[in-house]
Amino acid sequence: MSSAKPVEKPTLRQLLRDGTQRVHETLDLRVAELCLTDPEDYAEFLLFQYRSRLPVEAWAEAEMPQDLLPPSQVLLIASDLSALGDTLPPVATDFSLPYGSDPIGAAWALAGSSLGNRAMLSHMRKASGSRGEWPEAFLADDRMTRFWTGLRTKIEQPFSGDPAAALLGAEAVFARFIEESERITERAAA
Repeated sequence: MSSAKPVEKPTLRQLLRDGTQRVHETLDLRVAELCLTDPEDYAEFLLFQYRSRLPVEAWAEAEMPQDLLPPSQVLLIASDLSALGDTLPPVATDFSLPYGSDPIGAAWALAGSSLGNRAMLSHMRKASGSRGEWPEAFLADDRMTRFWTGLRTKIEQPFSGDPAAALLGAEAVFARFIEESERITERAAA
């Protein structure tokens, strides 16, 4: 009698995390160049988020299935930028997923950022010694956290779909964020 356990299929979350590790690290390093307790750097972070999310959210609103549609964040970001006295830049809204992509990957990439947002918010509050020194509607929004919790039920089980298609969706979102993060690197080098 064999006591070998059946091999468990990896979850979609594991497949997406593993498949985007390199680009995720690149993006994290670029954002880490900003000191979010500095008003200029915080504004740059918010502008980066706005420029990255606006086209992705416009596409998602038009094309993504309702059960995968993350809550919009751009109005919260715009509110925070306005509170800092910044104006919204013009943004090219040309974004779409590559042919054959599964939008669950795009939903994962957008929703997963809520975990980082919570960590950044906590760090900002500790560094400033109080709540509310900076506008924080975007970082404090709990709608994305709730969406993430619901999405996890779909991605933390063995995945029967095409992981390559889901990865394409996630990579497209990361590519948009990486493209915009290059402005952070250029600013830091100046």
